[in-house]
Amino acid sequence: MRSPDEMRPGNRYAKPRPKSLRDVAAAKAALAVTCRRCRHQSMLMPAGLAARLGADFPIEKLAARLRCTNCQGRGLARVDISGRR
Repeated sequence: MRSPDEMRPGNRYAKPRPKSLRDVAAAKAALAVTCRRCRHQSMLMPAGLAARLGADFPIEKLAARLRCTNCQGRGLARVDISGRR
C-alpha cells in the first residue's frame, strides 16, 4: 500500500503526514514510541519535546535521540503518530 504522501492529489482520504513536532501538536496527536529491543511502550506529548528540541525538529530524526527507560537502549525506538484526526 502506498503511503499518504504518494497517493493521488485528488484522493479525499489521503492525509499528509506530519513532518515536525509542530505539525503533530497542530494535529492534536501524540507520539507512540516502542523500543525494538524490549518492546517497552510509551506515549510522548509533542509540546514537551518541542520545548526541548524546538518546534521544527523533524519526526524522522527523533528515534535516534530517544533512550528506553526500561533497557537503556539508545536509537532503538519506533515512533508512530497516534490520535490523528
